[in-house]
Amino acid sequence: MISAVIAAYNEAENIGKIIDRTKNFVDEIIVVDDASSDETSSIATQKGAKVIENSKNSGQLVSLKRGIQEASGDMLFNFTMCLRNF
Repeated sequence: MISAVIAAYNEAENIGKIIDRTKNFVDEIIVVDDASSDETSSIATQKGAKVIENSKNSGQLVSLKRGIQEASGDMLFNFTMCLRNF
């Protein structure tokens, strides 16, 4: 099983596209929403990702660590939403 962990902050405009493109390559997608003030979490949920929400903005490394701890895959792929042209 392959899990993707995505750290995101205020990425409502992009998260749906990233999930759609990623789900063809992995079995599980975990989005860690780093206390976004937009609809990042709800869009990720609608797209079928497991969503973890940080109660306060904690940064990319903390978010990735939380997602990795929740992942059930034998292999992990992780990235942050800095990948604008993905």
